[in-house]
Amino acid sequence: MSNTRLAWLALSKLPGIGGKRCMDLVEYFGSAPRVLDCSDRWEEVLGAATAPKARSEGIDWSWAEKQLAHLERLGGHLLTPEDERYPYHLRQIHQLPPVLFVLGEIPSAMPCVALVGTRQATSYGVGMARRLAGDLARAGICVVSGLARGIDGAAHQGALDAGGQSVAVLGCGADVVYPAEHAKLYRALQQNGAVVSEFPMGSSPEPGLFLGATALSAV
Repeated sequence: MSNTRLAWLALSKLPGIGGKRCMDLVEYFGSAPRVLDCSDRWEEVLGAATAPKARSEGIDWSWAEKQLAHLERLGGHLLTPEDERYPYHLRQIHQLPPVLFVLGEIPSAMPCVALVGTRQATSYGVGMARRLAGDLARAGICVVSGLARGIDGAAHQGALDAGGQSVAVLGCGADVVYPAEHAKLYRALQQNGAVVSEFPMGSSPEPGLFLGATALSAV
């Protein structure tokens, strides 16, 4: 199975290949390793314009091996759309992430609710976020947010304080603690839920990445 995960990782890194095209290729050729073995036939799926671009940088097996090894050293695991634990609702979107880097365990047997908001939250807003998240947790609902300052951090903390589960969807690598002051919360989430990212390990927090993470947390 690790060879399959490495193939998914290598496939996700190819230029011009997003989640939808990854899935199209895998469905057409039968598996991620088979896709990489048949690179000379990608035009059949991607077309004459996109296939050469996808092949232009070659298949970076070394990068994929390092990414997976680093994730596993931290006790994490990689999820692909072929995994039973891959979130069901993510499978339904057009541009599903081809890989998810996970530290901890995404609760699969309970409903989830996303609770996200401003980083410049008022004390009232922080209090309400904690209270709402706590109520959700006590009702058996996993609270999903983005680990950001303000409402996001309060939502995670409220769920954990109530003895519940919470999942953080990051706009950076799963191994990157951001913001730094949430290091304790970051570790607690791995014990009572998960820290998840669609971005490669080591990816720095960039403004454009948080938009994707916010959308992902709301699915």
